[in-house]
Amino acid sequence: AAGGDRAQSLEFRFDMEQLLTDHTKDRPVFGWGRFRRNMVFDEYTGRDISVSDGQWIVTYSQKGAWGFVCTFGVILLPIFYLSRRLKRIEDKEEKLLLAGLAAMLAVGAVDLLPNSLQNSFTVFLAGALWGATKALSKRRSDDDDDESGYTEQNTVQHTVQHTVQHSARVTR
Repeated sequence: AAGGDRAQSLEFRFDMEQLLTDHTKDRPVFGWGRFRRNMVFDEYTGRDISVSDGQWIVTYSQKGAWGFVCTFGVILLPIFYLSRRLKRIEDKEEKLLLAGLAAMLAVGAVDLLPNSLQNSFTVFLAGALWGATKALSKRRSDDDDDESGYTEQNTVQHTVQHTVQHSARVTR
């Protein structure tokens, strides 16, 4: 009996996603916006007949294709960024740390298909992965250094030193 209920629940979700997707075809680029304009209403009673469950359909129906690409791009881009820069990281433990963060982020992104974004942990993981990847890639690249010997590491050290000095002045 539980298997039949689950199958029925999944079918209901797919039906609702199809209904919302069809509705969004009228405004595919930027979507319907907020304030329930993305929902489908019964033309006779005016009652809401749609249910949006997964974050992907909420984002797509409210913000359209543009918003969908931007929202999920922010979440998934750090994984692709890591794949580009992983060979620059020499320490095996750091590679494992980043791989674990990437796996957690990938699971979180997949979780947004059937579920909504109830907390910002997935977005936090995306930022953590991006920042850790950038900080731990030790080799210089074209976008991280120039002819004058500028490196991202020098900038980070300078920013930290400046912040500490400023904080010391403020507390006096």
